Amino acid sequence: MGGDGWLVEWDPDHSSDGQLIARVPDQLFSLAITPHRFYLGSFQGNFYILDRNSGAILHEQRVHQRGIFSILVHEHHVLTLGGDGRIVAWDETSMQQVREYPLSGKALRVQALNPAGDVLAVGASDGSIYILSFPELYLQKQIESAHVPSVFALTWADNRLISGGRDALLKAWRHEMNYELELSLNAHWYAIYEVIATQEFLITASRDKTMRWWNRHTMEPVKTIQWGEVMEAHVHSVNTLAVDESRNMLFSGSEDRTIRIWQF
Repeated sequence: MGGDGWLVEWDPDHSSDGQLIARVPDQLFSLAITPHRFYLGSFQGNFYILDRNSGAILHEQRVHQRGIFSILVHEHHVLTLGGDGRIVAWDETSMQQVREYPLSGKALRVQALNPAGDVLAVGASDGSIYILSFPELYLQKQIESAHVPSVFALTWADNRLISGGRDALLKAWRHEMNYELELSLNAHWYAIYEVIATQEFLITASRDKTMRWWNRHTMEPVKTIQWGEVMEAHVHSVNTLAVDESRNMLFSGSEDRTIRIWQF
């Protein structure tokens, strides 16, 4: 998905050419996938639900006053998180809005549901991480000034919440110690846009054009891929990551308009 409003699918094993799945009249910011549907969020705050088989738009609605930065689909729960600081909950069957939760005066940038499925962490442009019960969405804790000025990346690993922000710091928060800060690393030169966890590693992506591997348990640096040292590295900001652990493959997307595949 991208700023052209196109949703494109690639088969990394058989073709370098993508297949256009659907097109919407807006810049796409967020995506969630279920066996039967695509859920898309746009720059204008529009929420689209598409049929996976036909690509037909099943639902289209202006929901947020600013962009939809993240979408969570878990079991029968669907949430959109917007630049207007609100979480909107949807009924998956009727595709109707159920409730809305004003959370911050600034954009909600990222969310991460813990492995148990009962705690949702939300990172915002006010620098806070909000800890919510799930699915009730009761506020349990606000970690103020977690990053300055914005939180861009969240994931869970080894009973810790891992966060990254515009301040280029990578932080670990202990869940069982009421989210006390355990570790803060100067991880990149510029903003961290993504952090994901595998069985062995944490992997971060940054505006500084690099990706870095970290030992998941000790959080020590393992490897850096950067332009100038690795021929295949991205030449602009690395904005998003996805992993297929069954094949030890990492997918990275960048402002250089490429998606690249890495074996690890």
